[in-house]
Amino acid sequence: MSRHRAALRLSVVTLTGLVVAIAACRGDRTAQAAPPPADTVAQLDTQTAHVVEREPPKPALSPLADSIAERLVFPPRGQLWFTAAARGKRMLVDLGRVDMDVKAEPRLSAYREAVARLSPVPIGARFRLTGPWGADSATLREFSVWNGRIVGVLETSAHVDSMAKKIEPLPAAAALTDSAVVVAADSCRRDSLPAGLTDRAQIVRDSIEQDILATQKPPYERLQNSLKVSSSRIAGCYGRLGRLLLIVSARAGNTEWVAERMAIIDDSGAVTPLRSSDYRFRAHDGVYAFDADRDGVDDLAARALG
Repeated sequence: MSRHRAALRLSVVTLTGLVVAIAACRGDRTAQAAPPPADTVAQLDTQTAHVVEREPPKPALSPLADSIAERLVFPPRGQLWFTAAARGKRMLVDLGRVDMDVKAEPRLSAYREAVARLSPVPIGARFRLTGPWGADSATLREFSVWNGRIVGVLETSAHVDSMAKKIEPLPAAAALTDSAVVVAADSCRRDSLPAGLTDRAQIVRDSIEQDILATQKPPYERLQNSLKVSSSRIAGCYGRLGRLLLIVSARAGNTEWVAERMAIIDDSGAVTPLRSSDYRFRAHDGVYAFDADRDGVDDLAARALG
């Protein structure tokens, strides 16, 4: 296996605009200003002052919605990129989490009331939705909840809507936008691999497993008794690195202990080890590869564990 190591990560670009207005005023503190002419004073006195009207206060949340609002956690204002996926035959964008059960009425209605008031992403917000199919536009239609997550239901094209009803989870990247989205098809052929690459991938996978088991082991006997090896392979277009990504991980005690390695195999069978930097989750199962940021190189959508 080559000693060259590369880092595979989801490329996210955030553009932040900052406008600062500064006004300076200087005067002679020792000199006394001459009084204005009388006609000037009369003219100024007759001018109508323009007062900016304050925005009327919003009605208070209902008691139940106000209580639920304290259990909502949203991303920071100004965040432009979000994860999305097909769930329940709908395309959903992840907007945060709710730390209580709100699936049943009357909590569900109160939850939607609180989210509509507090969400940094409002109803009607427009997204550029990028997934394995390419890029398309989407609009936030309504708020909902899924498995403890605050989600927005997206209204998108008939093509993406049809895939969301058939494919789950169908991961995607959703980027807020205020301009029209150019619909684009993805050019990567992920369903066709060079002959022999699948067999080569199996050999590499077995080699990685043997090396992990020979060099690393759980520190406690109770963990050693639950040790198992999991692997996934994800075809994609990873630029000069190759076409097939492998994830092999030894897990014990429900991911209490994990030893994981990743690698990409190119068309010739050459292997490039990868370094994964995930400070929250220990283990990963590959789901899909797609070009999330439209830079011509696939990014990885994975199910994180641990």
